[in-house]
Amino acid sequence: MIDTAAVETALSAYIDARGGDAAIAVYDRTTGTSVSVGGSAEFQTASIVKVDIIAALMLQRQADGESLSSQEKAWAEAAITASDNDSATALFKAIGGRSGLAAANTTLGLTETTPSSSWGMTTTTVDDQVRLLNAVSDTDGPLSAANRALLQGWMANVIDEQRFGVTVGATSAASAVYVKVGWVDLDDEGGLYATNSVGRIVEDDHDWVIAVLSDHNQSLGTGRTLVDGIVTTAMGLLRSSDG
Repeated sequence: MIDTAAVETALSAYIDARGGDAAIAVYDRTTGTSVSVGGSAEFQTASIVKVDIIAALMLQRQADGESLSSQEKAWAEAAITASDNDSATALFKAIGGRSGLAAANTTLGLTETTPSSSWGMTTTTVDDQVRLLNAVSDTDGPLSAANRALLQGWMANVIDEQRFGVTVGATSAASAVYVKVGWVDLDDEGGLYATNSVGRIVEDDHDWVIAVLSDHNQSLGTGRTLVDGIVTTAMGLLRSSDG
């Protein structure tokens, strides 16, 4: 039995020692184990919101009895695998912008995400990102099997330079790894970076959904190092106490 309180205490200490401007939530969809540090702290999404935008479009098309068009699929693939911003903007427009995203988030069970008319400035929490990832992964969730397969397929094929955070938590036992990262230079924070990673690691006995959000990083590099370290520490603690 995992002592989740001890894991959270150790993670809090790790984050505090590095400035405290980060949060992590991990949920094991197989065992129900859940840890959250800074779970309701708000962070700017940057490009991780692209998962949410695509899920919103899928929900709208499903409601109309339709599938994504070939153009929409091309935009969605580019937005996830290469984090193409122009594609994300086209998708955001297609869902009706902020109001479309807000409506989808109600269906997806998100309660702590605030869409912005500038999609990358949407704010969210690690707890809400875990809700989102679980909703788009669950066979009983709101997305159809075909749409789940599309979204997860794109998240499994993100380009190498954008595979950090969640991906460092995967071992050779992983049968699938899904990820979406995001970062942004925060103009109102003197050029400091928000650096985020969300995703999922599937193993024989575990199905980990992971969200790490951070800000006030001096650079993208230091943000990546922080996010990688938090995930490595979290998964190490969870695996070592899994008895």
